[in-house]
Amino acid sequence: MIWHLLRHPLAFVFFFFFRYIRGMNLERVFKPGPALLILNHPSAFTDPIAFTYVFFPLRTRYMARGDVFKNPLAAFFFKQLGIIPIYRIQDQGKEGLLKNDTSYTQVIEALKKGQKVIVFAEGICIQDRRLKPIKKGVARLALLAQQALGKVELDIIPIGVNYTDPCRFRSGLWYHVGEPIQVDRYLQQYLQQPAKAQYELMLAMHQSLLPLVSHVDDAQQQTTLPVLEKLYANALKTPKAFWHKSRQMANALNALDLNTRERLEQTATEYSKTCLGLGILEQDVAEHPTAFWKSMFAIISLGCIAWPGLVIHVPVFWIARRMARRVKHVEFYTSALLTYVLIGGLFWYGVFWLSAAVFFNSAFIGYLFVLLFLICGISCVFCIDRLRMHWRRIIWWRMDQSVKESLLQKKSELRILSQSLN
Repeated sequence: MIWHLLRHPLAFVFFFFFRYIRGMNLERVFKPGPALLILNHPSAFTDPIAFTYVFFPLRTRYMARGDVFKNPLAAFFFKQLGIIPIYRIQDQGKEGLLKNDTSYTQVIEALKKGQKVIVFAEGICIQDRRLKPIKKGVARLALLAQQALGKVELDIIPIGVNYTDPCRFRSGLWYHVGEPIQVDRYLQQYLQQPAKAQYELMLAMHQSLLPLVSHVDDAQQQTTLPVLEKLYANALKTPKAFWHKSRQMANALNALDLNTRERLEQTATEYSKTCLGLGILEQDVAEHPTAFWKSMFAIISLGCIAWPGLVIHVPVFWIARRMARRVKHVEFYTSALLTYVLIGGLFWYGVFWLSAAVFFNSAFIGYLFVLLFLICGISCVFCIDRLRMHWRRIIWWRMDQSVKESLLQKKSELRILSQSLN
């Protein structure tokens, strides 16, 4: 019941928050039959909720850290959403691991019904451009499930989750679905050599996920790849082209020698920090910028369309951002922000509906006001990206020539160093 109540307002919030949510080979997820969907995990609760949004009407269950079930109210809420707890040794020690037998039973029962279950195979949520090792519990769960299913084939479907920036409003999200792995191929070996079968299945899962994400081996290069992506963002018009280029650059970064990688990382960091301090993005540094009057005309024309929606919705986003910044771990920021936006938005629209209904003594007019505000919000969303882009171009146009030349020089150095990545 709770899932059905939340999916419509959440879909509306996701429409606002993300610039695009796209994917490749999505049809593989809709193949009939039970399946374990293994995903990397860069953004806490946002990952499974976004998955539900993209693959609707497919209803999936997913596994989450058992420590979030400590609160009885939270446990009831999560169970209503179809979440199955998984206990890690760092959360509750060996006693917690014993509870996983019950969790495995719940997963197997869901699979017997032909359902699909999401498993975050890395067992940890970190916003790195790097795939972590697959946990052995995932392989053990898959083999136990295949053993229980008998002749019914169980597939493991790898899905790469890629954000342009998980914490930025109007970022992009790209799903890349890989080839399914048939678990029954490992079952006979599992009956004879369980440890070896689990290891080989873990290795197969890791190798299947690796080409679906932008993976950078070196931890220091985690900041380099996003900067390089922004250098080419304007030239790559489609999400598919963008993420193909991103993976290509990530693979090339991994092949560079140590000295080149260090120089590239240092140049990218300096360039990014300078742009951030000036209030522009890395892709805004242009040799041939748009004329000042064109940007001003675009700001005025787009602003006339966007400003009613901005005025109406800014209070909700401002409060939500202040509340979300209190989270301790950056991986939970977007999840908290979306939650506060959803709750605040429902309350805000309720206030407008009640005010209009009381003032005009008509519930119908209250609904008309809500509909009008929704239209204003949607119009604002369609304009906001270009409005922000032209505003940053105005900032660039007003900079001192010496600052522009310095940024252009740093960008040129970065392009020269990154030539080997093309």
